[in-house]
Amino acid sequence: MKIFLKNNQAITLITLSITIILILILSSTATYTGLNVLSQSRFAKFSTELQIMQTNVNSWYSETNVNQPVTFIENNSDDIIQQSKIALFECNIIDSPNNNFDLNRFAYYPIDLIKNLNIEGISQDFIVDTKTKTAISLYGFTYQGNIYHMLSQLPDNKYNVNSL
Repeated sequence: MKIFLKNNQAITLITLSITIILILILSSTATYTGLNVLSQSRFAKFSTELQIMQTNVNSWYSETNVNQPVTFIENNSDDIIQQSKIALFECNIIDSPNNNFDLNRFAYYPIDLIKNLNIEGISQDFIVDTKTKTAISLYGFTYQGNIYHMLSQLPDNKYNVNSL
């Protein structure tokens, strides 16, 4: 079967179908690649925020600067306490989100406090393990099926900085 165009030029339905199929394959490949690039850029942004926060934590909890203003987790709402326990469990710092543990070991840095401390490039809340001087993302980031909260969890440690 042929479709006739101007000047009696014919395009077969098979040619038209093949062209449409090729266009669909190319567009789906481009869409998949675009979504993958977006996911990678969001993960890079997350890892950069972890680096920024960890660098500040190293500075705040150094031997010369121990008077950094903090709010300990236990002084916050039940939602923050529960989310903190979930994050600490996902980081393997505590055995279960239902266990009781020393909440005074962990400081809570909401985004408002981080902005008041003139730290730029951070768009999420953090908790800090004051014992190990580790910055922990409160809500974490899911990437390729894994949840990340700290620098040491990142794949291949390619984004890690020395935290001690």
